[in-house]
Amino acid sequence: MCGITGFITKNEKFDKKKYIKEMIQSIKHRGPDAYGVFEEKDICLINTRLSIIDIAQGHQPYLSDDKNISVVQNGEIYNFVEIQEELQIYGVRFDTHSDTEVILRAYEYYGTDCFEKFNGMFAIAIYDKIKNTLILGRDRLGVKPLYIYQKDTELHFSSEIKKFFII
Repeated sequence: MCGITGFITKNEKFDKKKYIKEMIQSIKHRGPDAYGVFEEKDICLINTRLSIIDIAQGHQPYLSDDKNISVVQNGEIYNFVEIQEELQIYGVRFDTHSDTEVILRAYEYYGTDCFEKFNGMFAIAIYDKIKNTLILGRDRLGVKPLYIYQKDTELHFSSEIKKFFII
C-alpha cells in the first residue's frame, strides 16, 4: 500500500509548508518506507511509498528528463513490463524497472490515452507543466481510492478522505 496526495491553490494566504507536513503525516502509514514531494508555485504532489517494485530506483515523484512532467501513483500497473517493451520498440528509453516510470513514459508517448493501456489497480496524479494541467486517474474498478475536494481556488486530492479534515 502506498499513498498519494496533493493540491493546486491560487490562495496566497495558504500556508503550503505547514500543510505539506500535515499531508505527509496524514498518509505516512500507507507508505512507511519513503516519501517524496514535488512542489512548484501553486501545485504540490506527494507520494508515501511502500517499496515493492524497483526498490532502489522507484522513488516518487518521478520526473521527466526535462523536469516538465511529474508523476505520483498508488498501486500497481500489472502489465507495465508489456507496455515498457512496446514503448522500447518505438525507441523510448527507460532508466528504471519501475511501473511509475512506465506511467510517465506512456503519458509522454500516448498522452492521456495511456490510461487505456494500463491494467491494474492504481490512483495516479500527473502534472504537466507545459500544458499547465493536472491529470488525476484511477483504475476502472476503483480499487485504489482517489478522493478529490474542491473549494474556491483550491483543489485537493488524496488516497484517504481523512486528509481533507486538516483543510
